[in-house]
Amino acid sequence: MKIIQKISFIFISLCFLNCGIKNENSTQNSADSLQMIKKETPKVENKPQDPFDKTFRCNKGKYEEYLKIKQIDESTLEYEVFLGGECDRLTYKGRAILKSGDAETDEDEAGNAFVVDEYVDSNKKCGVNLRLGAEEGYKNQARFMVYECETLSCGQAFISQSLVLESK
Repeated sequence: MKIIQKISFIFISLCFLNCGIKNENSTQNSADSLQMIKKETPKVENKPQDPFDKTFRCNKGKYEEYLKIKQIDESTLEYEVFLGGECDRLTYKGRAILKSGDAETDEDEAGNAFVVDEYVDSNKKCGVNLRLGAEEGYKNQARFMVYECETLSCGQAFISQSLVLESK
């Protein structure tokens, strides 16, 4: 009977030792698998950057409007206007040229006049005028007008609220 107990003891001890070694290897294999998973996980790419240099925006009550611009050269810029609120939502993109001739002016909310650069895009689908503050202290101001646009539901023309440059 003692021999059977000794054999059983040795057998059980071997099982425990073997199981302990197996668990250590198993743990190491699990850690290796986790490292492999981490290495193989693809990196999430960032969203494409906004192609526009500046964004002017107005969010007042029912008005939601913005103008995004990218200066192409001294007299040309690409733009995107968005308006919502009084009219149906409209997003329109194009290229506008600096209007030549007399200087144009606009007013801030306090009624102070300031000089603006006016850019015009007169194509068959929609007419768009962009007014950007040209004077020091007003370069953060803009306004746009959309006119004779087939998709404009609020009349012949829409003039935006005063838009303010957003910081990036």
